[in-house]
Amino acid sequence: GLIGLGIYQFIDGNIVGGIWMAFIGLFLQAASRGERQAESARNAMAKVPLMSAVQRAPHMADATERVNDVMNAVIGRGLQQVVPVVEDGVPIGFFTAEDARRFPPSDWVNLSIGGVIRRHQPFAVQLSDDAVDVLNLLQARNVRYALVLSGDNVVGVVGYAELESLVQFTNAGDDASAGQPQV
Repeated sequence: GLIGLGIYQFIDGNIVGGIWMAFIGLFLQAASRGERQAESARNAMAKVPLMSAVQRAPHMADATERVNDVMNAVIGRGLQQVVPVVEDGVPIGFFTAEDARRFPPSDWVNLSIGGVIRRHQPFAVQLSDDAVDVLNLLQARNVRYALVLSGDNVVGVVGYAELESLVQFTNAGDDASAGQPQV
């Protein structure tokens, strides 16, 4: 409407007012189009299921297990990249190959998992949570991994990198299916 009014004013002799009105109309139209696209992207991202990025039924290591055993039986075999660690049934952190690599492999047989991890109460999310929400929470808390629960039961682990890849892949697929150019 503002664009049309600007054109009318321009034709009617109010050149500066007409150009200004048309410019405001074009600006509002561009802003509106951008907001519609952003809303569409937010809606598409909100539909990414968390379960697609979850490492299901992970091996849970007791804090007393030896680094050597977990490296050989779980991480070294490629079964998991991250292992939740429990002490007396309570999660106390995560074990990764990075934790083990801080020590020479010859020491692994004498080191317990609970002695090499950074102890903290692991961040936990529900399996029914939205992947984008979980990704944002991990980023806000500066956390790399989260336990995934179904009710009170641990059903998996999810990592920031896996979630980020899932969301980017899902959104790239949505963009391609909508016929929009990939950036």
